[in-house]
Amino acid sequence: MFYTDIHSHMLCGVDDGARDEKTMQDMLDAAYKDGTRTLCLTPHYQPVYYGHNQTKAQRSFERLSAYAKEKYPDMKLFLANELGYYTDCLPAVVNGECRLLGGKYLLMDFLPGTPLFTIRYAMEEMLGRKYRVLLAHIERYGALDGQEKLLMEWERRGARFQVNASAFSKKADRKERRRAKRLIKLALVHAVASDAHDPTERPPSLREAEEVITARFGKDIARLLLSDFPSRIVNGEEF
Repeated sequence: MFYTDIHSHMLCGVDDGARDEKTMQDMLDAAYKDGTRTLCLTPHYQPVYYGHNQTKAQRSFERLSAYAKEKYPDMKLFLANELGYYTDCLPAVVNGECRLLGGKYLLMDFLPGTPLFTIRYAMEEMLGRKYRVLLAHIERYGALDGQEKLLMEWERRGARFQVNASAFSKKADRKERRRAKRLIKLALVHAVASDAHDPTERPPSLREAEEVITARFGKDIARLLLSDFPSRIVNGEEF
């Protein structure tokens, strides 16, 4: 199986991802070797921490695209953002400064300890504006424990949920691993992505996740979460 990875931080000089050009290229090499053929570069959009990094992101993306075109002509790269939700972030989404996946899906995240009230407020704000929110690494949010009915309601209104591949590793936090598997069982996961930040500690690897998901839920579910559903997101398709 070839993968579509919709969440990564490989672009150098933009956020807390790749620290330099070589690291960026090494990460792309690793992703290709692991089986990724479609890759979304999703630098953080959080001006307080990273400034207005859109121009830097575009330039870094162009350099990485040129590298990929020469070395891996069968690999597709796309540029979007991961919105770190903050008060008054809506204008950046509306005016396109914060880029959407496939022109439709808003990849959005929160700090792990964010209270339910804040997450609900943000989701209502974006879903109320008809944005198709893709909630990043949903397994991190303890505030959503026991909120399956709420997640189903958000899903009905267009939200989709992403889990990090690291949740299936042997080093994963037990609570996060348990949440990830439970959400898959409930059909409340729509994509598994690397959320890669570096070549070693947070690498662009999806292979182990595929193996674990296949063993527990079967090949068809693994394909949906690592290839089919993510590809639809990249293409801006509703599902």
